[in-house]
Amino acid sequence: MSTAREVSRRTIIAGASVLATGTAANITKASPAAVSIESDPIFAAIAAHERAYATWLASVKHHSKLEQDLPHDKRRTSVVDEQIVETDDPRWIASERAVDEEWEVVCDAAAELVNVEPTTRAGVIALLRYIAEDEKRGGESLPGTLIDDDELCASFAYFVHQHVAEALATIDGVS
Repeated sequence: MSTAREVSRRTIIAGASVLATGTAANITKASPAAVSIESDPIFAAIAAHERAYATWLASVKHHSKLEQDLPHDKRRTSVVDEQIVETDDPRWIASERAVDEEWEVVCDAAAELVNVEPTTRAGVIALLRYIAEDEKRGGESLPGTLIDDDELCASFAYFVHQHVAEALATIDGVS
């Protein structure tokens, strides 16, 4: 299943006060099936999402620092609203762009979590644990809604449930 993301771009800054905690690394270390970690592509997808989110959070932290340091008249640009104010501090404009672009990378990486099929039970467990940890933090790194190739618009959780069910059916040889 190929999916695309549809995320409210206004949620970019919401809930971004915590840094990523190395969840993928912790999941893989804790996995009893260490041999399957290298062969199951979902571990790479989880790690890619985690890296993208950590990069975005660092960008948000830098953006927040600029917001405190720069006067209001030097930070009126809003990339989300597609308003570039040429007299703004160039660091503010660059930061606005970086936060926006890096959020797109996070969303693309989140879509991969439902595009890359786990090939092992350890991979399914890691995916579910990773998503549960995100939910515990407030669900801030995953999109609320995805749209599939058939233009079905549904919650990220819906697509994960479908994805996990398909992966387990494949792993167990059940149709």
